[in-house]
Amino acid sequence: MRFFDTRTSSLVPLFEDRVRIYVCGITPYDFSHLGHARSAVVFDTLRRYLEFRGREVILVQNYTDVDDKIIKRAVKEGKTAKEIAERFIAEFEEDMKALNVKKPTYSPRVTENIPEIVSFIEKLLEKGHAYQVDNEVYFHVPSFEKYGELSKQSLEELNRHRIEPDPRKKDVKDFALWKSAKEEDFIAKAYFNSPWGLGRPGWHIECSVMSSKFLGVPFEIHGGGRDLIFPHHENERAQTYALFGTEPVKIWMHNDFLKISGEKMSKSLGNIVRIRDAIAKHRGEVLRYFLLTAHYRSALNYSETELEKARKAYEYLRHSLLNVDMEIAFLKTFDCQRTKTFDLRSFENEFISAMDDDLNTPKAIATIHTYANVVNKELHNFNLETLERFLEMMLNFFSVLGLFEGWKRIRVLKKEEVELLREREFARKSGDFEKADKIREKFREKGIVLLDTKWGTRWRYE
Repeated sequence: MRFFDTRTSSLVPLFEDRVRIYVCGITPYDFSHLGHARSAVVFDTLRRYLEFRGREVILVQNYTDVDDKIIKRAVKEGKTAKEIAERFIAEFEEDMKALNVKKPTYSPRVTENIPEIVSFIEKLLEKGHAYQVDNEVYFHVPSFEKYGELSKQSLEELNRHRIEPDPRKKDVKDFALWKSAKEEDFIAKAYFNSPWGLGRPGWHIECSVMSSKFLGVPFEIHGGGRDLIFPHHENERAQTYALFGTEPVKIWMHNDFLKISGEKMSKSLGNIVRIRDAIAKHRGEVLRYFLLTAHYRSALNYSETELEKARKAYEYLRHSLLNVDMEIAFLKTFDCQRTKTFDLRSFENEFISAMDDDLNTPKAIATIHTYANVVNKELHNFNLETLERFLEMMLNFFSVLGLFEGWKRIRVLKKEEVELLREREFARKSGDFEKADKIREKFREKGIVLLDTKWGTRWRYE
C-alpha cells in the first residue's frame, strides 16, 4: 500500500507492521463543524483499513485545550478555559460517536503535558534553535535550513509573507514557543509556571511534544487538514527535526477542504454546518458515507442535494445487505439446494487495490456498488455458500468504511415458526387472509416482519 506524502509530493510505500499515526485534533472552543468531521472520518478510515490489513495501529489525536479562542470565550462567559474546553471536548466526542469514529489510542491534552513542553523548549534553547526575549521564547527559523520544505516555500518567499513585524524577534519568521501570560490568561486561569515566567505554550510546540512523547521519533504518518500545512505543520516539523536531528515523519497526509458554495467551510467565514445539526437532519452513517464519496485529497462540496444522493446510495447498500441476509436465512431454514456460484476473489482484490492506492474510498465504494448490483440481479439463484461469502465480505468492507456497525444477522426460523409460516401460506392460498394476518402479527410480536415476495416469504427484524 502507498500514500501521498505532502513533503515529497510522491506516493510512499508503507511496509511497517506497526503504524504510528498522529492527527491534529480540535481546539475545543465551540461546537465542531463538518470540516472537522471530514478529517476525523478520513483518518479513522485509514486506521480501520490498516487494522483490516493486519497492521498494529497506534493513533494519537490531541486536544488543544488552551488557546486564544478558548480564553476569549472563557472571559466572555465568566468561566475558566478548562471549563470551556472540557464542555466542547465532550460535545465533540458525542459527535464522533454518532459518526462511528473510533476512540484514538491516546487523546492527550496540552494542559496535561506542560512539563514535557517546557523540557522540549529548554533543549531547543540549548541547541541554539531558540532564544528568550523577556518572558517569552521564540524558535529561530533561519537556524533550521530545511524550513519551508513541507509547504514548498523558500526562506526568500516566506520573507514576502505578510507577517506582523515584532522588533523583539531576530527574524520576522520566528514564532513563539512560550508566550508570557496576559491579563485575559489570568482571568481564564490559562497560565502555567516555567523558567521564563508565567505563561502558556505556543500552538506549534504542543504537537511536537505530544507526537514525540506518545509515538517516538520518527513515526509513520502525520495527518491533518490541508490548512495546517503552513504554518502549523511546517513549524512542527522544524521544531522536532531541530531537536532530534532526523526527519520526524515518514508520510505527511493532508485532507482537502469541505466546501459550501465553493468556499472552505470555516468559523471565520461564518458558513459552517455544525456536525450536530447535520446529524439531526441525516443519520450519522449517511453523513459518514457522504464524507467518503470524494478522495480525501480532493475538495468535497456540501449541499443538501449531495447529501440526498448519498442517502439514496447508502440506502441501496443497506437494502442489498438486508436482501442477502434474508435470502441466507431462507436457504438455511428450508435447506434449499442451489448450484449457481460467483467467483468473489475479484471483489476482494478490487476493494483492496483501491484502498491500497492512497486510500481511494470513492473507488472502493464504487466497487462495492458494482458487486452489489451483480448479486442483487441473481440473488434468488445463487447458492448458500456464495451468498454467505458475499455477505461476510460486504460486512468486512463496510467495517473498514465505518458503516453498518453492529449489523444484526437474521436468524434461521425455529421448527414451530416454520410450521406457522407454512400454515400462513396455506391460509393465503385458501383466501383466509384474516388468519394469515393473525399469524403475521404473531411474528411481529417476536420482532420479526414477514415480507411476501414472488419467490416466497422472507423475514427481517422490525
